[in-house]
Amino acid sequence: MNSKVKTALLAVLLCANIGVMGFAGASAVWMMKNAQKVQAAAPESSIVKPEESSKDESSRSPMGEIGEDGMEIHAVSEDDVTIGGQYHIRSTVKISDAYKSGDTSALSTEEKETLTMASDLLKSIIKDGMSDYEKEKAVYEWMVKNLEVDSGMMLVISTAAANADTPYGVLKAKKGVCVGFATTFRLLMQMMNIECKVVHDAGLGHSWDIAKIDGHWYHTDIYSDLGEASYRNFNMSDAMCAAGHTWDQEFFPKADSLEYNPVYRSRITVSDVYEMPALIRKAMEKKKTIQCYVLDHASSDTEQTALKNMLYAIEDNSYLFTDIYHEMTVLSEYSLSEDEATGYPMLVISFYDPHSGEEFYSYMDEEDRKQANQALRNAFRDLGYFSIPEMEQPKDSETDDADSDSDDGSDSGTDHDGSDGED
Repeated sequence: MNSKVKTALLAVLLCANIGVMGFAGASAVWMMKNAQKVQAAAPESSIVKPEESSKDESSRSPMGEIGEDGMEIHAVSEDDVTIGGQYHIRSTVKISDAYKSGDTSALSTEEKETLTMASDLLKSIIKDGMSDYEKEKAVYEWMVKNLEVDSGMMLVISTAAANADTPYGVLKAKKGVCVGFATTFRLLMQMMNIECKVVHDAGLGHSWDIAKIDGHWYHTDIYSDLGEASYRNFNMSDAMCAAGHTWDQEFFPKADSLEYNPVYRSRITVSDVYEMPALIRKAMEKKKTIQCYVLDHASSDTEQTALKNMLYAIEDNSYLFTDIYHEMTVLSEYSLSEDEATGYPMLVISFYDPHSGEEFYSYMDEEDRKQANQALRNAFRDLGYFSIPEMEQPKDSETDDADSDSDDGSDSGTDHDGSDGED
């Protein structure tokens, strides 16, 4: 190999290494908050003006702020922004205007197909007489239950679908990246005359939406709730959203209400922070996925410290619940903010089912299971005991059908304050 070729190869490798280092630094904070759904980000953050992109009237001229490392750390704009170095936030107003006017003559073939798919979706999930909140909730529920992350985005060298960041790609393939989910949600809101903007984080590594319902703005992050309608990231206030997101709060609208947040609507009022362990145990036994608690007074430093330490102790010692895991969910994460209405401390706790992955176990008879568990015990005795759970022998389809008909999975319990939870 001659020296010129060697020099060229070294230059390529150096650039690749620098790119990976930039990717890691720019997205570290957001990735830690979303560890199970990591979105790869490229080294450069830039503002682009894609062809055929039409700006929303609410957009300002793109501007960027340069950090100490010489990289742009945020963009003061809604559209024409690049997320993760490769996914572009483009205006959707051209398609929504065509939907409302009925004139599609100015749309491209792809835009017309997008409009058709979006129209058909709204026809299937929106009913006459729905309020704006009910319409927004219906869209959220359909998206988190029916869409998935494009697996190609998990690689540093992305193999994600070419349209993973557009409503066209999301609605056609039922998968995408955060930009695709955010612009799809915004398009559907705009088509229903609900004001909505795409928000991006300060590091240009993630995007979500902020929609206006009955005069107040609310944050919704479809990407972070994919898989089930937990409402964990639906209709959040600024204070609630800030627990896992950062953004330019001077540019984007202020979200200062929780009136239409389902988690807050099923909140439990607490008068004594020392009631919290019992309330959390109750939520776990009811197999809650999320629960909101609001203190009925301003907390002292002593109360705040006690609450944080009790929460951490429950989370840190969850392994002690091994024997009753089948009967309860387990605290997985929590965020402390303040109730927008009272200014008092508000706690939102997320729970998870530690046996949700048991479907991956294959049936084995009892003797084989005991032998396998003994082998696990011998190998990992010093780290703590765990085992393959007991499993019922698979039944025939007729029996399964009968069983499923008799179990509707309903929960007749009520929350501490007497209100029924929506989760």
